[in-house]
Amino acid sequence: MNEQIRNDIAKYPDVFWFEKPLDEAELYQADRLLQPPNDLLAFWREFGAGLMFESERILRPFAEDVSMSFITEREKAQGLRSHLTVFHFGVVISGFDSKGFEAFDVDSYNPLGRFDTLDGWYVNVIKDIFGERYGLSS
Repeated sequence: MNEQIRNDIAKYPDVFWFEKPLDEAELYQADRLLQPPNDLLAFWREFGAGLMFESERILRPFAEDVSMSFITEREKAQGLRSHLTVFHFGVVISGFDSKGFEAFDVDSYNPLGRFDTLDGWYVNVIKDIFGERYGLSS
């Protein structure tokens, strides 16, 4: 689970800036209240939240400064699909539901893809956009 992201973080640590991993209490609360896919929970458990490629923010579920609920409500008011919870924003915006992950154009909310796994989302959206610019191998 999350093998591609984990490998890139290990190979290219200069383009990933994550805070501390979530503690078990916050993971329990996130799982219970937000019902994220298991691979997002595993990601938060291992890496936490933070920045990738200078502009892409993985959100912490209950952060005081930029919470998932605040960003989700803001984006839904602008036209994001109502069944999603936003976990990432930057040059694209991404959300999850019980079936997986979706990415959208940040201006038009046109869908960019639906993915069963966090690695699928990362490889086909984030790494596709930033990989060449930052010299990440395939």
